[in-house]
Amino acid sequence: MRHRLKVLLTALVLVPIVFASTAALALTKDDVIQMYQGGVSAQEIIRQIRDSGSTFVMTEADVRELTVAGVPNSVVAEMTMHPPQDVEPLPVVASASDIARLHAAGEPPERITEAIEANPPFGITRDELELLRASGVPDVVIAAAARRALDAPSPSSRTRRAQLQREWDSAGSDRRTARRDPPRRHPRGAGGIEHRAGFSLAGALGVNLCVKDDGADCDVIDPGIALDASIGYRFSQWVSLMLDLGYGGYSLDADGLSATAFSAMATLRAHLRLTPQLDFSPGFGFGFASWKLSDDFGESFSWSTPLAYKLTFELSYRMSDRTDLGFQIAIIAHPDNGDVCYDDGLGEFCEETGDNVNVAERMTLGLRVTHRFD
Repeated sequence: MRHRLKVLLTALVLVPIVFASTAALALTKDDVIQMYQGGVSAQEIIRQIRDSGSTFVMTEADVRELTVAGVPNSVVAEMTMHPPQDVEPLPVVASASDIARLHAAGEPPERITEAIEANPPFGITRDELELLRASGVPDVVIAAAARRALDAPSPSSRTRRAQLQREWDSAGSDRRTARRDPPRRHPRGAGGIEHRAGFSLAGALGVNLCVKDDGADCDVIDPGIALDASIGYRFSQWVSLMLDLGYGGYSLDADGLSATAFSAMATLRAHLRLTPQLDFSPGFGFGFASWKLSDDFGESFSWSTPLAYKLTFELSYRMSDRTDLGFQIAIIAHPDNGDVCYDDGLGEFCEETGDNVNVAERMTLGLRVTHRFD
């Protein structure tokens, strides 16, 4: 009897000592932060959490404090899995797939939201959020996921979307959800997306017309072909600067005569969005222009000026993210002065005309194709 009392007394003394030792080994949130900042590895911290039986009541503020302190996500996730015994542990939420799985398992939205806020931030894409919404996940859960999400790399979004769809299908839920296609993304430059800055190359083919101007008439000049080529830079969605080179031919009623026109001008264009795929582009150009009249005997008469200007108006349709097809009207006007040259086949003689020469204006109508290089 005396021996039994001694054993019982020893047990009563040792039990409090054991419990006190265990309680002394229990870790707190501040202990975890100090251990990690003191050089203890994440694996060792997790081992001590498990061995000591430590429990944690984790809030969003606690998770944020641990994250700011640099504590690895693996340690934070381990802490959320060890609540006090009277508190049911929150599920681990580390991806959109976890949200879909919990929703399919019938977890209440409030508990899923609490789990999202208690776990470390995780990456999620817009496509995944749209698929969760299409699968019937409540908006309050999607909003919580969006707040906690970090930027996820876009190349993996298609793979992650497929994985999320597979996990949802395999969850065994008998809920009827409305399925819809993932949101389509318009290519750059289409559907209202702004153009990036970059070089542009354009070409136009159309009709060259003579326009009467004061003393210069176009009675014997018939329309001919017009060719234009442009290269330049588009600074933004709204403005571009191009070097326009234009050639125009004319048909004359007189036998043995031909007429041509040439221009080289710097043109500033504005681009106004009418619809997601339709632009209106007015422009103003300034530079060199010339006319030349020649016959079959080798004689020619030419006129040129570096002070010509032009107005352009183009209505263009965006065929792709880099290519536009438009209809363009251009009017090239000349001052009354310039250089006149006469070539009789033996030599060329030039002189300045002052203000005594009237030269007909020029108009071109045609199709213009523009290609951009980002």
